[in-house]
Amino acid sequence: MGRELGYVRASAEDARMRVIRSEAEAEVARKAGDGELAARHEQHAERSRMLESAYRMQQSILAGLMDDRRAWEAATEAQRRLAVAADTELRRRYPEMRIESLRSAEPDEVTDEQRAELDVMADEQHEYQPPAWVRELAEARQAFCDKIAERQSLMQPHEDPDYEDVGHAFPSWDPDDRGAVLQPPKPPIPPSLRLAEPEAEAGEREL
Repeated sequence: MGRELGYVRASAEDARMRVIRSEAEAEVARKAGDGELAARHEQHAERSRMLESAYRMQQSILAGLMDDRRAWEAATEAQRRLAVAADTELRRRYPEMRIESLRSAEPDEVTDEQRAELDVMADEQHEYQPPAWVRELAEARQAFCDKIAERQSLMQPHEDPDYEDVGHAFPSWDPDDRGAVLQPPKPPIPPSLRLAEPEAEAGEREL
């Protein structure tokens, strides 16, 4: 939803700027004594205000979906890395085996028709309703949040039932908490004796 969220944010900001401009032009027209022109500018400002409100509603929904996406990435990153590593190792061990490529379980991208439905017409009714596909995604958020919460609350039991749980079964992996991978110190590499002998002979000749 990143592309769509950026679009509705830009549209909302554009509508907000049109409100400011129309109100300023209406004020100038009133000072000039042109009431008819001032009324037209006020109508433009009201329509732009309605557009901004509609786009802000869309922005709120899409921003929530993006938050869900980030929560899903954090909750499943470790498992996705293991899946890719297992697939790579299997292909390395059995290069002759025909293995189906990994497929993402990502939902389908927004179609052009759905994206076009994000455009709000200036003569929309005051109680704006987002497109049907956006409302369906918003209604599905609660089920998704419940599933994420359940996944994060699962604990990994210890092999010995008398001991406490080992920890969370699906720990989230925060990139900021990743430490450097410890590496053993590199062994010293002594110079080759064949290189040392010519250098010693060259030093003796100089003396």
